Amino acid sequence: MYEFSAGSRGSVHWKADKIVAGKREPMGELDLTYDTAEACWKAEFSGPSVKTVWRLVVSGDQLTGSGRLVPGNQVVRRIEVRRDRARAGRQ
Repeated sequence: MYEFSAGSRGSVHWKADKIVAGKREPMGELDLTYDTAEACWKAEFSGPSVKTVWRLVVSGDQLTGSGRLVPGNQVVRRIEVRRDRARAGRQ
């Protein structure tokens, strides 16, 4: 489950949760900035043993993108989701 909210200075805050046994469990949060050269929302994540770059493209109610390892550019996650208007408070 992904939630997006306005961040500081034109960024977007991304919160990702997974559903386990019917309950939400946090996976992480990132702040995305728009990259005009790549025409996508982009963020970098660095952990103790991994560095990834996330690129997301929004088109209407659809969001697509991927997370890729740095270096190497191998895809570690593909994302294809649609907005749930009922959950977003719209009919």
